[in-house]
Amino acid sequence: MKRALGLLYNKDERMMLRSILQDNNFTTVALPSTADEAWAEIGKPGQLDLVVFDERFEILRTAQRRGAGLVSSLELAEYFEEFRRCERYSPDSVICVVMGEGRGPEHSLPYLELGADLLLYRPLGTKDLREKMEEATRSLNDPSPTLKLHRALRRLFEAGDFAGAREGFGRLFALNPQDLHAGLFYAKSEIALGNIGQALLTLEQLDELHPGSLMTKQILIELYGEAGRPDRQIAKAVGLLALQPGARYFETTLALADTLRQKEGHGAGYHQLFDALARLNLPHAAEWRLKALIDFGRRIASVQDAEVFLGLVEQHPEARPSLRKCLETLFESITQAGAQGWAPAQLQCRAAGHLLEVETGHPAALTLFTELCIEGDAREAAWKRIERARADKRTSPELYAAWAKLALIDGHLKDASDAIHAGRRLRPNDEIWDLLAQQWRDKHEG
Repeated sequence: MKRALGLLYNKDERMMLRSILQDNNFTTVALPSTADEAWAEIGKPGQLDLVVFDERFEILRTAQRRGAGLVSSLELAEYFEEFRRCERYSPDSVICVVMGEGRGPEHSLPYLELGADLLLYRPLGTKDLREKMEEATRSLNDPSPTLKLHRALRRLFEAGDFAGAREGFGRLFALNPQDLHAGLFYAKSEIALGNIGQALLTLEQLDELHPGSLMTKQILIELYGEAGRPDRQIAKAVGLLALQPGARYFETTLALADTLRQKEGHGAGYHQLFDALARLNLPHAAEWRLKALIDFGRRIASVQDAEVFLGLVEQHPEARPSLRKCLETLFESITQAGAQGWAPAQLQCRAAGHLLEVETGHPAALTLFTELCIEGDAREAAWKRIERARADKRTSPELYAAWAKLALIDGHLKDASDAIHAGRRLRPNDEIWDLLAQQWRDKHEG
């Protein structure tokens, strides 16, 4: 009694597959037309002998859909892992993948890493496709030596004979390092035997030979996490996100960036994440950048973090309006650190400048920015901030005090007088106006 599952995109091809399988003594043939129906097949009884998968078939369930595009090997792996868990899929089950139009061997990597036994490249005519499907079905009864060997080694692995699986898959991989399927199972066998170092070496070799392998990167992320290497984790996660730009992988990478920040005391992981996002030409890449900036901004705990964060803000100035609270909190932290002597003046000036971009009249930021510009002989930058705040109709004693100080230094006595009088009206009892007025008199008399 043979059972088959066909996940085919085209209705006519589903009917053709049913006819072929029934002619080859398959008694149970399931041909779901939607992802929800495909997932419902998991709970049904009986092991499958054959799974035919058209790569155009959308395997993600309705609630998980991420939009148009070919399915990824990680999504397929999740699907088949559920089949294994429910004992519907065994080492003897054969996976046959039907490639899309114009798709050749160079596009087969996702299915090779999954462990597909047969790959059918779609011809131009339906007759040709039928012949290929019939050939694939016949191969179940008379499998090739390679297919026999792979099935036998998978049986060892599934039965828990990891030493036997390691020896067999290790030999296959040594003979052909390009064999991704053998390399992955060899690495998995080493992991099961506790040989993490050898598994990492093998997986890094696979990652170099097959940089598009999602599953290789996924396993490396897990292993480097267990080994306490968040720096290597984030590097692989960023690579995975670049290949598979989905919300799940973004959230994983974001969490790893913070893990690295906590462990190493710097925001390099966030920088790597932003570099990857900058290369993604996707509508939601900007949204992810903003979310990552806000997440990072809330967690800043060192001068190094602050420098990386402000550098990222400078690269993405369009994000500033949404970062107002982060910039305010950062400015307050940096000014406190500056008072204690561990935040350099340049960093304080940058923090104040970014805050003034979103709140032109922020009193404390304007005061600090002006003072630091005066000390650094960069009064022109301070003048621009004063003029912008006045153009935005901002008023505060701090604004008028900063304006008066700059005007006195540059010899603009009328401006200084106007600023002193305006400031005194807002805060008449502040001694600053008497001090500034005395400076004005000294300038005037001198």
